[in-house]
Amino acid sequence: MTEREPTSGEVAPHEVMPLLLRWWDEWHTGDPWAHLADPSGIAGAAVLRELHQQIGGSILVDASGRTAEEVMTEVLHRVGIDVSPANRWNWRADLDRLGEPRLALIVNAHRAGRTRSSSEGQRLVTQVTDRLSGGPVGVLVHTLPEALPPLADAVFSLRDRAEGGGSWPTPLRALALSQPREVPMRVWAELTHALGKEPVGEGVLHAVLEDFSDHLMSGTHGVSFADEGLAEELRRSATDDEINRVDRHMTEWLTSVSPEFRHAEGWAAAGPEGRYAAYGLAMHAAQTTLFASGPAEEPGAATPFGALLQDGGVLANIPQTTLMDAARCAFLGDLPGGTAAGDAIHLWSYGVIPSRQPEWAAWLHLMAMARSDRSFAAAVADSGVRLPWKTAWSHWRPPGGYHWRYLEPGPVDGLAAVCWQGRAAVAGLHTWTSRADIWDAVTGEHLAGPWHEEIPEAHHADLAWPQTDDAGAETEAEEDRFGARNR
Repeated sequence: MTEREPTSGEVAPHEVMPLLLRWWDEWHTGDPWAHLADPSGIAGAAVLRELHQQIGGSILVDASGRTAEEVMTEVLHRVGIDVSPANRWNWRADLDRLGEPRLALIVNAHRAGRTRSSSEGQRLVTQVTDRLSGGPVGVLVHTLPEALPPLADAVFSLRDRAEGGGSWPTPLRALALSQPREVPMRVWAELTHALGKEPVGEGVLHAVLEDFSDHLMSGTHGVSFADEGLAEELRRSATDDEINRVDRHMTEWLTSVSPEFRHAEGWAAAGPEGRYAAYGLAMHAAQTTLFASGPAEEPGAATPFGALLQDGGVLANIPQTTLMDAARCAFLGDLPGGTAAGDAIHLWSYGVIPSRQPEWAAWLHLMAMARSDRSFAAAVADSGVRLPWKTAWSHWRPPGGYHWRYLEPGPVDGLAAVCWQGRAAVAGLHTWTSRADIWDAVTGEHLAGPWHEEIPEAHHADLAWPQTDDAGAETEAEEDRFGARNR
């Protein structure tokens, strides 16, 4: 329990329902959101589902496997807010204009994210609920007691979980130490090898799957727990040494076999094992950093996650949100700049969120080129992911870019194709400072400038617009931005 005064003492699931109904009956617009602290991680979900049936107009959203933003988007959509790209900027004003108060019930916040160690659950209870508060939507979040934010005001607490009984075989315990919740058979064998320190055949695992059919199920992407609560219980019973050993083994093994998952659309498109690697490798590596002695290492340090950040061929196959999630865990939220993880965060904050892995890999390539990290960019290009576009060179700050190399040039808000002494060139225009530079279009070599306000008369004959099929050659926009200075 926390040091705060709870809204309720620890009660049984059937005893908390009247308390929740009374809380909502007395709730007014602007009141703080509430939390249902559930040590079992299971019972609270059933409570909120029953509450949803009893409160007309309430919204029930399951956070399992989803990002904090996906949960927030669904809540807004379900209350009638237009969250399409063209309108989402105005969601707060639209929310405040809602009439009747609505109750949003978020279950399984502790299971948010694609991996079991995800930071999405923490972001959900500390950020999303805060953004939704202050308006006519009341929020009640189901999570674990240890996941409660420090300043949570209204907390309803279920009784502590009962002690688990019985012993479980090593393969079952190992399955709970996976990061993605669906595990292909071959990956399960490696997890079991790492935990038990002895190789295990897939025949043994098929027997375990049959013997524990009440607890396990098999699907398209592999084996999973029928009740994720058992996986959580088994993870809690594992020692730090066991967890660290498994994470290190899986990081090394997934990296070593990753060439098998090479695919034009990224590892996840190569099948269940590639999918596990795409969503699980970064978090396995991040967890080894957390269990290392002392604080998180610098991005270039000899840790598994530090090595991962240097490998463009691997990161080209890891989704943007997956990389951000793992980096938040590895660096405890204090992400270093000048890395692909920093690029992912900055691009995301500027709204650059590609929906396809090849497009994301192309952005990684661009950001690396802008930092002059050509070895990383070359590895991205050679990753097997088919880039829809590729940057030849860049001397300017990309959207969301943050690095010392970008600070001197500043943002470039205009580009123009020109000819410099007969060579194809690009003019980079800085409107705020009335500055212009000329760069070779093929190599990026700086050819002329910087010029301010006026092009020196001695260079008027050197600069021309490219030949076009139209007799006009120059558009009015080109004249306004650059051409009028060359007369």
